[in-house]
Amino acid sequence: MTATADTVARPPRESERGPVIDRLRAVSPRLAVAYSETMHRFRWRRAPVARITRAFVSHHGLTVQDGPFAGMRFPDYAVGKAEFLVPQLLGAYEHELRPAIADVVEGGYQTIVDIGASDGYYAVGLARALPGSTVHAFEQNPFPARVCRALARENGVDERVVLHGKCTVEELGRLSAGRAFVLSDCEGAEEELMDPEAVPMLRQSMLIVELHEFAAPGIEDTMRRRFEASHEIEVLDTRCRWTADWPKLHEVPGVGYMDRELGLSEFRPQPMKWAVMRPKSA
Repeated sequence: MTATADTVARPPRESERGPVIDRLRAVSPRLAVAYSETMHRFRWRRAPVARITRAFVSHHGLTVQDGPFAGMRFPDYAVGKAEFLVPQLLGAYEHELRPAIADVVEGGYQTIVDIGASDGYYAVGLARALPGSTVHAFEQNPFPARVCRALARENGVDERVVLHGKCTVEELGRLSAGRAFVLSDCEGAEEELMDPEAVPMLRQSMLIVELHEFAAPGIEDTMRRRFEASHEIEVLDTRCRWTADWPKLHEVPGVGYMDRELGLSEFRPQPMKWAVMRPKSA
């Protein structure tokens, strides 16, 4: 029983290739997608998680096994394309957030805003769990956005998952919120976007904000200062993951302990924190 190495430096995400993609998009959107997909496939063939991902999918299939999104099915297209497919299929991805996500589902929110939606795990999972909701998924990288779109179609929620590109303060301000939940995982851009002075709807919304201290120094203090008057704030820390807690990993034939650890890892650059903020008015 060993802990996963979540502090091991992860491969760079495709979103970090943004400047190149932005320049290509200005020339041709199709060229930007082709570049993004080519680079992802190049990295995937050499990725240490490729072996456990293929073995896990071969044995267990593409349906999420546990957690708030149990039953959600990834399309075949996602193998080699979704960033954290094994943790997501296990229901182990960002396990620290499970109680907060359960609160979101119980809260019956009408509007879901997912900033940094990537392959759509949360956007589509919440659309399935909240059939009366509209999900606004912001993802500026065209390749994971394609995975998100395919995942929405696979689960029959594509009409309620509205896919946007880059998120801006202006875009957030234009949303008709109703009862809203906002999930932010945007690599430091939360410093600009999560500002209730600029986006008043945030004052009445439930928020989960991943805090990227390495990209936005002092961001935890900034969030506390901005939201302490309107929200109850709970800060969650990354916890160690133990492969023994996920028996379905051990059911996969032909893989060893290192493969299982890699399969469970989320390849964080450092221990992370999330600010879970519930509006006091609720």
